[in-house]
Amino acid sequence: MGNRLGVVILFLLSHFCFGQTQLRQSLHGQVINDSIAVENGYVFNLNSKTTTFIGANGFFDIMAMPKDTLLLTSLALKSKKMVLTDMDFKQRLFVVKTELFNNQLKEVVVRKQITPKILSSKEILGMKFMDDAQSSPINRTMPYYGIENGADFGEIFTLIGGLFKKKNGKKLSTLPDEIFMEKVQRDFKPEFFKNTLKLKDEEVALFLIFCEADENAKKILNSNNTFQMMDFLITKNIAFKKLLQSK
Repeated sequence: MGNRLGVVILFLLSHFCFGQTQLRQSLHGQVINDSIAVENGYVFNLNSKTTTFIGANGFFDIMAMPKDTLLLTSLALKSKKMVLTDMDFKQRLFVVKTELFNNQLKEVVVRKQITPKILSSKEILGMKFMDDAQSSPINRTMPYYGIENGADFGEIFTLIGGLFKKKNGKKLSTLPDEIFMEKVQRDFKPEFFKNTLKLKDEEVALFLIFCEADENAKKILNSNNTFQMMDFLITKNIAFKKLLQSK
């Protein structure tokens, strides 16, 4: 009886130790670029649904583990998605090399027939969104794992994840996140997201994930119609704002 009890205890301890090795740990990283010094942006852990701020000189800290997927976003840089490996945690500093965005708007050919839907943007431009006045100062000397002055990333991301499934339970055929993000951020300047859509820096990547979940995103993206994409983003922004306000 005593031997059986010892075997059971040993079995449980081995599973406990194995489980401890699977816990997320702090990943110390730095975002670099050959042309500019990276001073802002966000890193999302798509598995744990957490986020952290990219601070001075591109340094960041985020809780993660091997096989977690990180999404890096900044208005000045191309969004980048990375799947972590065991080797990434063995390095003293996890370095992420990035590329600059060419935010020049492509040449637009104006034809006689213009979609009337673009007129709806006037109503959106007149809308005002109140900032959160109840936020508290953030100590930048300590790692931060939330979104400042924003809705809870975990709850919103969970809701957005549900949009990728049809009512019958089948998964929608979607574009890779980086393709949609790069296309939209290349065609629209940062001022469009900040001034027209009234989005905060940390909300841009989440908003584009929200848009990409729409079945019409692929069709609009392939049409290469800037005005149609603009109207799509403005329309989706209304739904996105309602989603944020509901939390």
